[in-house]
Amino acid sequence: MPAPIPKVAPTKPIPSSMYNPPAEIDRIQEAKRENRIKVQEMLATAQVQQPQCANAKKSVKAKSILQQIIEEKESKLKYEKRKASVVKAKLSEEVPVKLNTATILREGELFLKQEEENLKKLEDLESGARDPTDWLRWRSKMHEQDLENELLEKERRRLQGMLSHEEAILARKMLAIENKQRVAEMKLEAEKLMQLYWEEKLQEQTNMRTRVEEIAFSQQHVKESRQKLALYKQKIVQEVIEEKREMMKQALEEADEEMRCKVKLIREIRAMEAMPVSRNKLVDLSETSATGLLSEMSLIELRERLALLRMVEKDREEKKREEIKDYKLEKKKAPARDIGDYS
Repeated sequence: MPAPIPKVAPTKPIPSSMYNPPAEIDRIQEAKRENRIKVQEMLATAQVQQPQCANAKKSVKAKSILQQIIEEKESKLKYEKRKASVVKAKLSEEVPVKLNTATILREGELFLKQEEENLKKLEDLESGARDPTDWLRWRSKMHEQDLENELLEKERRRLQGMLSHEEAILARKMLAIENKQRVAEMKLEAEKLMQLYWEEKLQEQTNMRTRVEEIAFSQQHVKESRQKLALYKQKIVQEVIEEKREMMKQALEEADEEMRCKVKLIREIRAMEAMPVSRNKLVDLSETSATGLLSEMSLIELRERLALLRMVEKDREEKKREEIKDYKLEKKKAPARDIGDYS
């Protein structure tokens, strides 16, 4: 009789959202579109409106400060300034002047004063003084040169501002190009990510189907697997019990052996304690005190050195006695030798 065909448990239907693209992609595309429109509007506004930093016109405050700087420079050049004599306007018609004594005296004093000033100027020129005309001409020339340099500086700043404006425009264009390139790269990356997402989804579906088939096939052998698992567990429990018995037996044997060793050691210690011990300390006369001194020596070496010192001292005493004896004999012979010399 053929085996019955197993029935597979009904699977859940695949949701309809599985084949629809996620809503996040539409939101991302809408946000990109809005950002692109905003960027284009900002670019058009920047191209139409000139930035304030590129405006070469001077404000009223800047002009007043510049005029003040020029006046300060001119005031510094006005040191030791001589007042020019006022030239009286000549009348076309001669007006008769009534001369009295006071007028004559005033005219004469004025004439003398002018003569003295002219003489003083001539004396100054003779003594080496310079004419201030050259200095005044040099001052006016330097003033014109300063004004010309200032105008050149203003022109340089204006051209620099225009150049900065052009560089800013080029930088904005380059930024727009870079943004376009980045958007294109982001689009390619998003497409790659979406492709990977769908591939992973398909792989996941395939794996889920395979698992469902495996689970349906394994349900047939669940009972056999449970029986095998119970037998395996019983076998493991029996092996653990046997192993535990062996370990307990081995532990008892080791404890017994250790106790026998301890008893034997105690007996030996007690036997050693019962033996008589000599209390006399043996002294080795050839050993040193081991104190680390350079002059330390053993008793035998000390005795030998003392014996040598006694022998040396004895020889020195014998020599001393001989010297004293010779001295006395020499002293006795000296008078007889003196008498022979006198005779």
